[in-house]
Amino acid sequence: MSLSAAVSVLHRTTAFGGLGDDRLNVLAFSGERMQFSSGEQILEAGSEPPRCVVVLEGRVQVQSDAANEADCIVGDGATIGEIALITNQPLNVTLTGESSGEVLIITRPLFERMVEDFPDIAVALRDSMRNRLGETLGQLQSLQKSLSEPREIGSDQNGPKRGRDRKGAPNRERRRQR
Repeated sequence: MSLSAAVSVLHRTTAFGGLGDDRLNVLAFSGERMQFSSGEQILEAGSEPPRCVVVLEGRVQVQSDAANEADCIVGDGATIGEIALITNQPLNVTLTGESSGEVLIITRPLFERMVEDFPDIAVALRDSMRNRLGETLGQLQSLQKSLSEPREIGSDQNGPKRGRDRKGAPNRERRRQR
């Protein structure tokens, strides 16, 4: 992929999209490019140094240590691990090619050099993470609300069905026939 095409993808990312062309050109030029094929491991969970991966083209499986299968599959413009650039913690996911493609790898040392030269990069990344955190908190609050609403399992508008009553005891009532 050409440098200008990589910059175009970086413009579409939530983490780096707010930066100007000059910053994105440096980032695209300085980051490590890696081409991958389907089934090829791109990054193993816990690998050093901490890094961020931007999918330039193709599809990538994202798998946490605890999962036996892919947690999700992401495509062009996906950014994985931008928090690792700030926290200096390695990623806790393994990335594997779902198709052939190319990624841009931004290591913590590269990020630190970029921030020294262009402090606005840290501000843009912070703002991006704040927005994503706000969205995630909103989703968690909605989920919490839906889980805290009382629900009766095994019943409908006509009352309890065969099975167990609200206290867990066997329900021996039968519906009245009309």
